[in-house]
Amino acid sequence: MHAAKLRRATFEVEMQPGLNHRLLLPLLAFFMQGPLMHSQDHDVSIIHWAPSEYRISSGYALPHRDEMHALVTGHAWSGALIWGKQVDGGWASHGNRSGTWQGLEMAGTWAGSEELGWIAHAIWLNRWPIFDQVFAEFGLGLAWATSPFDPLEAPRSFALGSHANAALRFNVGYAWPIRQVGSLQLAAGLTHFSNGSVALPNLGINLIGVHCTYTPLEIRKKPQTKTLLALDEAEHRRGWQFETTLRVGIRDTGLPGGVVHPTTSWMTSVHYRHRKKHNWSGSAALDLGFNQSLRITGSPDASTDPSKRLQTALLIGARCHYGRTALTLMEGWMLTEQDTELGKRHLHTALQHAVTSAWRIELGLRSFRLRADSPFLGLVWSPQPRL
Repeated sequence: MHAAKLRRATFEVEMQPGLNHRLLLPLLAFFMQGPLMHSQDHDVSIIHWAPSEYRISSGYALPHRDEMHALVTGHAWSGALIWGKQVDGGWASHGNRSGTWQGLEMAGTWAGSEELGWIAHAIWLNRWPIFDQVFAEFGLGLAWATSPFDPLEAPRSFALGSHANAALRFNVGYAWPIRQVGSLQLAAGLTHFSNGSVALPNLGINLIGVHCTYTPLEIRKKPQTKTLLALDEAEHRRGWQFETTLRVGIRDTGLPGGVVHPTTSWMTSVHYRHRKKHNWSGSAALDLGFNQSLRITGSPDASTDPSKRLQTALLIGARCHYGRTALTLMEGWMLTEQDTELGKRHLHTALQHAVTSAWRIELGLRSFRLRADSPFLGLVWSPQPRL
C-alpha cells in the first residue's frame, strides 16, 4: 500500500527516540533571520523590560486539507508582548522604505481545539508603511507546540509531528493615532506553523486572524530608533547578478517516525535590478537536485535506479533586498522526477546574507500546496561584476 494511504489509515507506529533533535539545525536556521536583518545596526539593543506594543488576536485555523476538518472545532486566539524600534538609514532609507520598524513578538496561541493545543512562539517582525497609515508586516521565528502527534498520548493530534516548529507571519493593517492614549493597529493575515516535513505528520497549522495592537502614548510620541550603516555600492548596484548555490537538507516521508532522507541540490540563478533605487530584483533559476526520499515517493524504479532520484526544476520570481540580506520568493515547476505525494508546482523561499563580497549563506524551504517541505541550508557564490 502507498505510504500516504498507510499514513491516513493508521498512526500506530513507534516514534524514533531523538527525532526532535534532528529539527535543531533547520529550525535554528530559521531563527537566524532576526540577527541577519539587523546586523548593520549602530544600536542593536532593542530588548527592554517594558514592551513597546501589546497585541491580542482572534481567528481560526484554516482547514486547508480534508484531514484538518476533524481538528478545527473552535476559534483560535492569542496574546502577545512586542519589543521593537523604528529603523532609520541604510536599507531602510533605500527604495522609499522610510518608517520601517523591526521587533520581537513573544506570544501564546490557543489554536482552536484540544488536538491543536497551545503554541508558544517568538517571531522577529518587520513592518513598513505602504501608504498613509496602511502597513505590511512579515516575520519568521520559532514555535513550541504543546500537543504534537504521539501514537499513544495524542493520536488525533496529527497536524504537527514535533514540539519544535518554524513560525511564519504575514499581515496587512491600518494604524490609528489616538490623542492622549497612544495608537491602535488593526491588522489581518496569516500565521503558519510547520516543521518543514522534518518530522511527520506535518499538515501544518495556518491561522487566519485579526490582530489588535496597542502602542503606549510615550512610545508613540518618542519612538526609539536604531540607525543602520550606509549601504555599500555593491549592495544597491543596478544590472545583472549571477549566483551558484549548493544546498543540503532533509525531509521525512512515509509513516511518522520513519527514516529521514537527505536532499542536495545545485542551483544557478540570475537576478536583475533595473534601477539603483529599486529594493527588488527580478529572478530566474534552474535547479538540479538529488532527492533520496524519491525512493519512497517517486517512480517505481527510483528505489533501485539513482538516476530516477534526479530532479530538475525551473523557477521564476523576485528578490527583495535589505542591505547585505535578501529574501527570494520564486514559483517553481519540477521538470523531471516529481514527488508523487507533493506534485510539481512549489513556492521556493530563501533568505541569504552576504559574509563577503562573493560568498553568502542561505536558508530556506519549498512549499507544496501550503505544506512546507524540504528545508535546506546553502552556500552561495556570486562573481563580482566589473565596475
